[in-house]
Formats: sequence, structure tokens, C-alpha cells
Amino acid sequence: TLPSDSLITDTVRSLRKALERAVISPSQFDSDLNLVRFSDPARNYLLKFADSTGNKLSDILGKLEKVREVLLVTGKRGALSLDYAQIPKDTVSVRRGSFQEKRSKLDFLDYTGARSLIAASIGQEFTDSVEVAVLTEIAQTLFIPNLVYSEELTKEEIEIARDKVSRNSGIVVLNEKIIGKHERITPDVKEKLDSFKSAKSEDLGIIEYSRQFFGKVLHIAVLLGLLGAFLFNFRKTIFEDNVKLTIFSLLFFAISYLTYYLNVVNIGGSAQLLIIIPAISLLTTIMFDSRVGLYTTLVASLIAAGLRGNDYSLMVLNIVAGSLGVYSVRDIKNRQQIYRGMIFIFAGYFVGNVFLSFESLSSWSKLIRDISYSGINAVVSPMITYTLLRFFEKTFKITTDLTLVELSNTDHPLLKEMYQSASGTFYHSQSVARLAEAAAEKIGADTLLVKVGALYHDIGKMISPYYFIENQMPGQNLHNELTPEMSVKVIKDHVTMGIDLGKRHNLPMEIIEFIPTHHGTGVIRVFYDKAVQRYGREKVNKDEFRYAGPKPHTREQAIMMLADKCESASRSITTPEPQTLENLINNLINQTLQEKELDDSPITLSEVEEIKKVFFSTLMTAKHSRIRYPEQEKLEKGE
Repeated sequence: TLPSDSLITDTVRSLRKALERAVISPSQFDSDLNLVRFSDPARNYLLKFADSTGNKLSDILGKLEKVREVLLVTGKRGALSLDYAQIPKDTVSVRRGSFQEKRSKLDFLDYTGARSLIAASIGQEFTDSVEVAVLTEIAQTLFIPNLVYSEELTKEEIEIARDKVSRNSGIVVLNEKIIGKHERITPDVKEKLDSFKSAKSEDLGIIEYSRQFFGKVLHIAVLLGLLGAFLFNFRKTIFEDNVKLTIFSLLFFAISYLTYYLNVVNIGGSAQLLIIIPAISLLTTIMFDSRVGLYTTLVASLIAAGLRGNDYSLMVLNIVAGSLGVYSVRDIKNRQQIYRGMIFIFAGYFVGNVFLSFESLSSWSKLIRDISYSGINAVVSPMITYTLLRFFEKTFKITTDLTLVELSNTDHPLLKEMYQSASGTFYHSQSVARLAEAAAEKIGADTLLVKVGALYHDIGKMISPYYFIENQMPGQNLHNELTPEMSVKVIKDHVTMGIDLGKRHNLPMEIIEFIPTHHGTGVIRVFYDKAVQRYGREKVNKDEFRYAGPKPHTREQAIMMLADKCESASRSITTPEPQTLENLINNLINQTLQEKELDDSPITLSEVEEIKKVFFSTLMTAKHSRIRYPEQEKLEKGE
């Protein structure tokens, strides 16, 4: 508090003396600190009283006396230096010297209320509107709250109050038995056991602390080692990909840090249920597959439980909810399906909380609280998954099955454009995709990847579609008007143009790689033979009639190359005889092997033999004989 009456009187007295000086020297209005703080209208009003007679001076001094009285009355009410809204509690502590008392903040005027009261009082004392406005400004400028907020004293009081709060809620005497064998653990007993554990950890020496820390590190290392062994033995492509291992590292670090943070902060309630294990379940399932998702869920749940002091209940809840999350996105077709996981995750947490609560005979209030926290996790996890999935795809250039499913949709701009501008190529690509997908499924390759690669492998043909036979009308062949060299250039250009188109439409590199590798370094034999016939073999450089490559370096790319060759060649068979088709497939694939086009691919000869069988059965089914309609001959002739 501040001494109100004397302070107000001194302030008004200082203004009066300043005015008296200004009568003698009007320049004081521009230099005296007691006068320059007023606005121009107020200073002009005061300047009118600076005459040589002093009559007007006594008039203004009389009005200042009225201002002083208004300020004194306001001060007696008690004026706070803050507004009510700035004071979070209903009471304030008022300190006068060494004495302190608690009062309701409504016992005093807040800062805005005091200024309003001053304005109302001045309005009652004077009638002239200009005079009221100026004297109100003078009064409000001179006004000083007599209950001033002290941040330093407030912090001091908070510390004193905090120190008075006991860290203990009960007492355990020396040698007191807390619980015995086969006795039920009540909430009171649980609290004592937790307190004992906490007290024991605080008394650890450097050796015990080191042992405990080493145990935690070893605990996590063993769990991560199990995940690593799984990836090494069953998902070697992930294990050998540093980018994907980096993603795993980031996810486990994030979960470990979140668990540690919730332990340290100790926000109370059921905060441990906010550890977003289901988000990891969803992410790893979408980016890799459901088995990786389930295994990652198990390891992440064990790590989180270990960091929470081997919390069995938390582990069970996360495994159940995370596993259902994996189930919800195992066959994901679009990104919106991620949000379907909310229902499955919440269902897992709900059921888990119910059976754990019933087993331990927990209170209904705790069950409701646990379900509420679980609900927050169920909502947040899919949202985080949706955001992080985009981040990982763009930052680490990861091609997920979800991306491939979206690309396989015929409504994709590139596929729609291909259908409109090069329909023959579009249907060829669809046929190759079905053929390659069947072969990939037979040998255990990535069916979705090879299917999408087949759909986009010939997108470069859209630039000049009529130079390719599948888009030409019968009897129409533009290459008849070109030299072999020009024809080869046009054919080769569809590869480079396809790569450019793929990059412009942001196709993943895994898909773009199918464009050059499906031809490898093979010779464009039609135009090579045409050149030999025209110029002679010794005058033709065979390498000029080769594709630039590279050769296929994955099983999927090898399947794509073989499927493209066999599907294209099979179109020339007019009579679908089984032996004819089988010979064609065998000779084409054997020729590809002899030309060493598959040498860079990890595909095996036994897998190639399986691919031959699949190609034969698939193409034979597609080209089976059909019964002619009655009078079909007349229909064909237009009779």
C-alpha cells in the first residue's frame, strides 16, 4: 500500500507550484515535467490562466483543489493497480508495513473502476463539457493507485506456501509391516509401496545408480536387438536400408522420450495412457507391412512399460490397442482410412481398461479416467500418423503401399491422359500389369510395386503415340516414312520422355526406375534388321540400336521386363495354340537370359521357370477360343 492522502496532496501541490511558475514564465509549459505530461488541449486550458493579474490563477487553483478532493475520496475507497481480470484469485493480500491481511479483491476499486469513478465525480462537480474533459484528464493523470501489485512479494509468498506443504501424506514407522503374502493390495498399501520405491531410489549411491542405469540400457538394447533380428531374418530389404532404419530410430527415440518426460513431469491422472504407441503401430504398418507393424508394436510397448517401472498394465493396453490399429490399416486403400483406426484403437483401450479394472477391483472413477485418457490417445494417434506419414514420404523419399494404391487408381492424371491420348498403350499397360502381378505373387515378389510399375512403364509413349504399333490403325505405320536411324531415335525417346513425365508428376523413384529398366540394354531388333537389310551388317553399329539401360536390378523390374516382352509378342499370335504360345514364351525369356539382361537382378532360374508357367496360363486364358455368334459372318461383313 501507499500513503494515499499525503501522496495525492503532494502531487496536486507540485502542479500548483508549476502553474505559479508558469504565470511568470509561460515557457514552463514546454519544459516543466509537471506540465508537459498533459495533452495539448489540457495544456492550452491551463495556459489560459497564466495572466499577469493572478485573478485567473486563483480560479484554476480552486478547481485543482476540487480535483484533489475527488482524488482523496477515490483513494479512501482503496484503488488497485491492476484490473480484476488480471487477478486470478478472489482474494488479495494487503501488506501495511509488517502487518498483512487477506481481503476480497471486490472490497477495493480496480484500476479501471477507479479512473471511471474519478471521471464521474469530476462530471458532477463541473458543468462545462470542455472543462470536465480537461479536469478529468488532469485528475486521471495525477491519480496514483494506493494498492500496488508487487511481483517480488507475490513470488516470495508462493515459495513460503509451497515450503509449508508436506511432501508426505502419511507415516510408516520403523519395522512396520506394509503387506504380507497373499494379502490384497489396497490403494493405501499401493501408495506406501510406491513411496518406498521412490525413497529407495533417492538413497541410491553411485554404484547402485550405475547398476540401475546399465540395467535399463541393457533392457532396451535386448528388445531392440530382437526387432533387429526379426528384420535381418525376415525383412532383409528393410534391415539393409539405412533410411528405413533411421525412421525406426526416430520413432523409438520419440516414444522413449515421451515416456521419460511423462515420468519426470508427473502431471498426474492417467498420463501414461497418452504414450502414443498406436501411432507407431499405424505408421510402421502403412510404411512397411502388418507383420512389421505388429512386431514393432510389441517392442515399443515393452520399452514404454520398462521405462515406466515394468508397468504390466500399460504394456497390455498398448499391445491390444496397437494390434487393433495394425488390423485397421493392414489393407489400406486411401489416406482417410487412417482415421478408421480411431475406432479400433479406442475399442482396444476400452476393453483392456475394463478387464484390468475389474481384475484389480479399481474404483469406477479411475476406470472412467483411464478410458478418457485412452480416448484422447485414440483420437490423437491417427492424426499424428497422417501428418508424420506425409513427412516421412517427402523427407525420406519413402514409397509406401498407400502411395502405390493411390497411383494404381485409373483416375490418376497420368493414367487418364494415357487413356485419352494413347489408348492402345493404356490397355497394353493394363495387360502387362495383370501378367506381372500374377508372376510376382507366384515367386513372392512385391505384387503392388510391380503392378504400379507396369501401369506407368510406357507413359513416354503419350508424347508421340502414333509411332507405336498398339496405337496405330491397321495399315498405318509412320515408320515406313522414316529411316531406321530416325525410327530408333523416336522409340528411344519414349524412355527419356517417360522419365521426365514421371518426375514432373512426382512419381516415386521406385516407379520411375521401371521406365528405363523394362527395356534394359536390349537391341531394337526390328529397326536394326531393317538397317542391316538397307546398309549391310558391316556398316551398322549394333550399339546404336540398343536402349541406354540400365538393366533390371530388382526381381520386380526383371518380372516387368519379361511380362512386357511376352505380352507384346503374344498379340501377334492369331491362332491361340497352346504349344505355339508356350514356345514363344520360352524362347523370349531364354533369349533375354542369353543376352544377360537379367544378370544384375537377384532373380533365380527356378523363379524364372515359375514365371514362364504363370505367363503361359495367364495368356492362354486371355486368348482362349470363343464360340462365334450365329450369323456373325454377316455381321462382320455388314450385310
